[in-house]
Amino acid sequence: MASSPLDFAVLAVYLVGVVAFGLWIGREQKGAADYMVGDRNIPWWGLFIATAATETSSVTFLSIPG
Repeated sequence: MASSPLDFAVLAVYLVGVVAFGLWIGREQKGAADYMVGDRNIPWWGLFIATAATETSSVTFLSIPG
């Protein structure tokens, strides 16, 4: 199965979009502390969603091979 130029174009657009989005989101970060703890400005529901997603991901990752 060969890849067409369209496949590579879609991949390139996706990669450029992801990098641009990351740069746009991180434009206000001053250092590692802002990155790691979000400048301690995360609402409770955001923390809950992140924790639930992490737990779901780890349970799925560990249970699928079993």
